[in-house]
Amino acid sequence: FRMQIKGPWSPERVHEHLASAVIPLRLAYASASAHPQLLSLWFVWREDALWCATSSSARIVAMLAREPRCGFEVAPDAPPYHGVRGRGVATLDPARGGEVLGLLVDRYLGTRESPFARWLLARAASEVAIRIEPSSLVSWDFRARMNAR
Repeated sequence: FRMQIKGPWSPERVHEHLASAVIPLRLAYASASAHPQLLSLWFVWREDALWCATSSSARIVAMLAREPRCGFEVAPDAPPYHGVRGRGVATLDPARGGEVLGLLVDRYLGTRESPFARWLLARAASEVAIRIEPSSLVSWDFRARMNAR
């Protein structure tokens, strides 16, 4: 399996962005009626894949079990605009749900000691890891153009 990478950034820069951007991933998936849906999730880039975690009862789990093909974007909301988007296939991994949740709490909250972190981690047994293996990645970067004005 080889992922296709396009856009102005080198493959190393794309991987660096995915590893360092501490912003939610926007996940596009097909609803039960096949309409496109969008969901924001915390993520971590590991093992050449995007990893998220959510409750086993979350609707996204059922939707990805039914149709694992998905799209995603990792980009800040504010200008100047730049980021990475792509397509991939999601795999659900209940055995790694708690592990991935811990990684996400560390990454986004920086501590496991806050009340919110403790509340999230108390739910670890019911979490499902979502592993998104990208088939294509596309970078874009309008910072130079936007900063020139």
